[in-house]
Amino acid sequence: MAQVISTQTKTFKFTDEFSPSSTSHYLSTITVKELEYEDGNHYWDIGYVNKFIPGTIDSQEVIKKLKKTAHPFNGSQIQDFMGYEGDILFKNPMTTIMVNYLLMDYEQLALVSGVTTSQRYKQSIMWSLCNFWD
Repeated sequence: MAQVISTQTKTFKFTDEFSPSSTSHYLSTITVKELEYEDGNHYWDIGYVNKFIPGTIDSQEVIKKLKKTAHPFNGSQIQDFMGYEGDILFKNPMTTIMVNYLLMDYEQLALVSGVTTSQRYKQSIMWSLCNFWD
């Protein structure tokens, strides 16, 4: 049985960066819980809820394409990324820094992400974190 130590929730907008004129996007709510188990070990429970907003597009074919290309886990190694809901991973100094960056607003993240976009940097963090599931 785990005890919840803290919970943080943030929502971010994800777009298809190769379709800049599109108003379609995902609102991705990221919830991070720090858990402590009976053995004293701490874990991050990271959950994702992705809601597609079609914008002003009427074409079902275009909407279907954008639903895939704008998804924050499109391009990741996750086979069924449309249904991906998150993972639990061991808390250590590296995963803690990654979680802190994951929850940064885009403007703040832009100050530390180099030349890549804040959205792409956040996606890279999300994709990396799913490799550390425990």
